[in-house]
Amino acid sequence: MARSSLKVLFVDDSPSIIAVFGEALRKEVKKVDTAMKGEEALERLRKEKYDILFLDWFLPDMNGLEVLKKIKEENIDVTTIMITGKSAPEMAQQAKREGAYDYIEKPESIEGIESVIAGSLKRYKAEKRPRIFLKK
Repeated sequence: MARSSLKVLFVDDSPSIIAVFGEALRKEVKKVDTAMKGEEALERLRKEKYDILFLDWFLPDMNGLEVLKKIKEENIDVTTIMITGKSAPEMAQQAKREGAYDYIEKPESIEGIESVIAGSLKRYKAEKRPRIFLKK
C-alpha cells in the first residue's frame, strides 16, 4: 500500500509509545515528527504545517486539553486526535468541545495500534480534512 502525503505530529511523554506509534504511522504517511511535551508540540505546530496531530491527554508540562485550547486560541489549522490510556466518556466529550476531531484509547497490542491508526487516517481522508475551527 502506498503511503499518503499526510504530515503527522505525534505527541506523547513515553519514548516506547512514541517508538511504537511512530513506526506504525511511518508505514502509512509521508512524514511523522514527534514531541514529548505540550510546549514542544506547540513550537513545532507554530513552525511547520501538519495535517494531523495525535495528542496524548497526559503530558508532563501541560495536559492535552491545555494544548488543544492553545491551538484553538492561536488558530493553528490542524486536525487533532486526542489519545489516552485512561479513557473516560467525560474526557472525550470535553476534548471534542474544545475542538478535537476524534478521541481514541491507546490499544495494548501492535496490531491494535496499527488498526487504530489506519482507521483514524481512513476517516480523516474520507472527510477530506475537516477544519476544526475558524477564529472570527
